[in-house]
Amino acid sequence: TSRMLASGNTLVLQAAQMDTTLSSQALAQARFIHEQTLELDSYIGDLMAAIVKLSHEDNMQAIDAGGAIDLDKASYLDNHRSTEAVIFGNAMEDGKGNALLESLENHKELLLNHAGSDLDRIIREMLHLKSSNHPEDMSWLEENFYQTPMIAAMISLSNLQFKLHFLEGELLKEMI
Repeated sequence: TSRMLASGNTLVLQAAQMDTTLSSQALAQARFIHEQTLELDSYIGDLMAAIVKLSHEDNMQAIDAGGAIDLDKASYLDNHRSTEAVIFGNAMEDGKGNALLESLENHKELLLNHAGSDLDRIIREMLHLKSSNHPEDMSWLEENFYQTPMIAAMISLSNLQFKLHFLEGELLKEMI
């Protein structure tokens, strides 16, 4: 679904480039938002691939050359150590969770800076990056990824990709 949304957003931008009534500034802003969304989507995809690979050595076959993941070819879907190692780190490597969270916060601000008040509320709800169940003692990263099996991490991360492309599409509709 995320790929379909991303393709749709690309088509909207291509159509906007042919619209002579659209200001070049609005088009440049829309292209920038699209590029930033694709970059964050790619980063999340890299995290997903790292989690799948780290779950078991046989999982290399589940990831194609373009980075697409076929979970039907993956094993050890209930392994939570791979999720924790990628997101929180281990003795050998730093985790990537804080960078993910920072990227999501920055992208949220980018979207909010260009959105109207109706879309602002939706952006804030969909990209709510605070713990909802344990606000005083657990971070959003811990709530979503601590002791989380690989398959659940894939669902959470792909859900983030969907939200990013959906919000981008809504913003593009508003901007152009």
